Amino acid sequence: MKKFLALAILGAMAASMAVSASAVVGNPEHANWTATKGTPTLDGKKDDCYAGTAIACNVWDPEEAHLQDQGAGGVIYVAWDENYLYAYCEVTDPTNFDMPSNEIWQTDSMELYFDLGNIDTVVDFCDDEPEDHEPYYLASQFTAGYAYRDYETGENLGFQGGGLWYDSVQYEACFDVDFDPEVGYAVEFKIPLPNDEKNEEGEIIGFHAAINDEIDGDGERDAGPRTAQRDGIGMSWTQTEGWDNLTLAAAPATTPDEPTETPDEPTETPDEPTETPADKPEQKPTQTSDAGIVVAASVMAVAAGVILSKKR
Repeated sequence: MKKFLALAILGAMAASMAVSASAVVGNPEHANWTATKGTPTLDGKKDDCYAGTAIACNVWDPEEAHLQDQGAGGVIYVAWDENYLYAYCEVTDPTNFDMPSNEIWQTDSMELYFDLGNIDTVVDFCDDEPEDHEPYYLASQFTAGYAYRDYETGENLGFQGGGLWYDSVQYEACFDVDFDPEVGYAVEFKIPLPNDEKNEEGEIIGFHAAINDEIDGDGERDAGPRTAQRDGIGMSWTQTEGWDNLTLAAAPATTPDEPTETPDEPTETPDEPTETPADKPEQKPTQTSDAGIVVAASVMAVAAGVILSKKR
């Protein structure tokens, strides 16, 4: 019976694992990143809650690859809470120009893309009345340009993007004013969800990002490294089937602070009393405990049984 029960339990575990392995969520052929739960302060700095995947933004279009040695690259961390998505982006850019242009995406800037529905489709962010309204509504682009910032506070002053989600919210971004401009720049985003949408732990959404890189100072973008490039390389900003999976994970674990100092141990041992107090009853000779008596009685009973059996 015990053997049968053990085999049944093992069988149930194997079946459960098989079901988990066969379940497909998000876009199975795409990369999988994680965002951790938390609410950072929007100041251009990297808070502790940005503890998920460090997402590299360094995939180049083959037609722009000859500029890679002098071009930009970066890493992105994403955090989330019930009503917002947050992103901290650190960009390395040896040709970082602090000059505006006719369009923010023509300057040194950071672009983020989120698709709450994680649907493989083509989204035309420039079309005001798309035929397929629902996927378009759930996907949006958010851009912050280095030249469009408050020089004292780092607050983003220029907003550009696309998608009905973008059109229905007011996102914020802040650049790190202490970041070395000769190295590049750091920018943090705070993006509210549209209408009654709520983030939930375990949810998987679509994610994409790009760095617009102005290399020669003529006010026009020269390259755009991305987090991923697949079919339709030049159009990955409109094709959600080229975006990756972003899992909204739990908050990062915290370790309780350890005491910095060990309490001082007593240097002296208290003196033991040399005399028995007068009111203390005189100690009696040590007696066997009740357990010892029981054991001894048991042994004697067994011995008696053996003797009686021999007599018979």
